Amino acid sequence: MTGPDGGLLPKAALIGASRVPAYALVIVLAILDLAAASQLTPWLAVFVIVLTIIFGVYVIWVVDIRARGLDVRAQQLKDQEDESVAPQSHRQKTVMKGVREVEPAVSGVLEGIVDNEEDVYFVYSSTMVTQFVDQRDHKVTPDNPSYGFAEEKRVTTIPDAYGSVKIQNLLSVAGKREHLHIVTSWSDDFRKEYWDANLILMGSGNSNSATTMALNEFRSPYRFDSCFSNVLDSIVDPSTPSDRWPQRQEELRDVDFALVAKLKIQRESGIKICLIIGGVGPVGTLAGCHFLESRIKEVHRQYKDSAFAYILRVERQGLGFTSPRIERQTALPVVPA
Repeated sequence: MTGPDGGLLPKAALIGASRVPAYALVIVLAILDLAAASQLTPWLAVFVIVLTIIFGVYVIWVVDIRARGLDVRAQQLKDQEDESVAPQSHRQKTVMKGVREVEPAVSGVLEGIVDNEEDVYFVYSSTMVTQFVDQRDHKVTPDNPSYGFAEEKRVTTIPDAYGSVKIQNLLSVAGKREHLHIVTSWSDDFRKEYWDANLILMGSGNSNSATTMALNEFRSPYRFDSCFSNVLDSIVDPSTPSDRWPQRQEELRDVDFALVAKLKIQRESGIKICLIIGGVGPVGTLAGCHFLESRIKEVHRQYKDSAFAYILRVERQGLGFTSPRIERQTALPVVPA
């Protein structure tokens, strides 16, 4: 049965409509009987009234059976729909429960970054490779199309790539599927207008110039600075120059440090989020990503949807690391553009 617009009527409407006319029919017949009874002999009038009652009861009985059948069918359809989305195994139940528990924290911390209507630019750390050796011991240069063209030879380290996957996992938990753009900070890739969007910046200034610009422009209390040499950064607190991580270059043989910062910028179009995760070394960047992925609920409990910054320390174990230890943390204000 279709409605005025040609669409199917809801099951509940059909079930309700199937009962009402039945009772209305009995009432109408009773009124007609009373009108007709005045024109008949008493015995004939009684016969007609009794016959009408029997017919009415029969109609109601048939309609009620049909209605109950529709009720049962509707419940069966509902059960089938529920079953189609219900977890089919203990493992699926565990996964779905974990997603439900962590999603509010991810959405609260990342805010506009996980809004499917908002553009987000995920800026990977990258370095330019002018020549490298492949696994067949061939030297490869940018003019060799078998290995891509010049811009395709911009590379990121294995730990940074692994860390990016962890952040992608968080985006997936919150359902971020659209308007997500993967770029690098090179001048022919990163456009000026991207600063007006939500950003995820991976790596320190050595591999992501946008990180240095964002930390300075948006007045982060912690930044990367070349304390030991032109190619080796430390995380510093400009307000207390004696505070830096690491204090000595030799520490980096055994430890690495990461800066994880969520900056909130007030722009004409609204508040935008700039998430920065960078390490002094690649292991630090991966550790920062791991910290945010594994402890997002803790971060949310502490800061809700406020901006924040963490300095983390990890013990290096090859490409691995120990659980990140918080060296310093602070809440941050919204920064006017």
